[in-house]
Amino acid sequence: MTAHLAFPRPPKASKHCRHYSYKLPITLPDSGPHCAAGHDMSAPGAAMPCMPEPRGACCDRAEYTDQERAAWRAAVEASQSRLAAALRALPSPIPLRTSGTVKCPNCGGALRYARWRRGAEVGCDTDGCCGARFSIAADADWPVFAQAKEEDRS
Repeated sequence: MTAHLAFPRPPKASKHCRHYSYKLPITLPDSGPHCAAGHDMSAPGAAMPCMPEPRGACCDRAEYTDQERAAWRAAVEASQSRLAAALRALPSPIPLRTSGTVKCPNCGGALRYARWRRGAEVGCDTDGCCGARFSIAADADWPVFAQAKEEDRS
């Protein structure tokens, strides 16, 4: 039995105010910009003090620390590396209108994939490990990895 791996996600330490969030999809009644400090964001331009280059002042604006921003960058880079490793583990190319499962190279979990005419999806069953959807040119082979040039191998 393998130990359960965890891929914790730190706060998304952007250059926005730490109270700012944006809920999608825009078609839902509670969507759009939100302030955890309680400011009303419903008026046009109300979120401008929350932006990376704020216009206007907010008495409650709070910045993320350099350590939080570094932790977020490290988490993003690790996530991108896990996704790249997962893509390399897929059969190549995946036939159209198929799906399947392979062992995830990152955690040993189930890495599921699906391929359709203009897209594909990859996702590991382990929370936070990796996953993405891709738009692909109609009927193109995917995934296709460039072969290393002969001179690069020597």
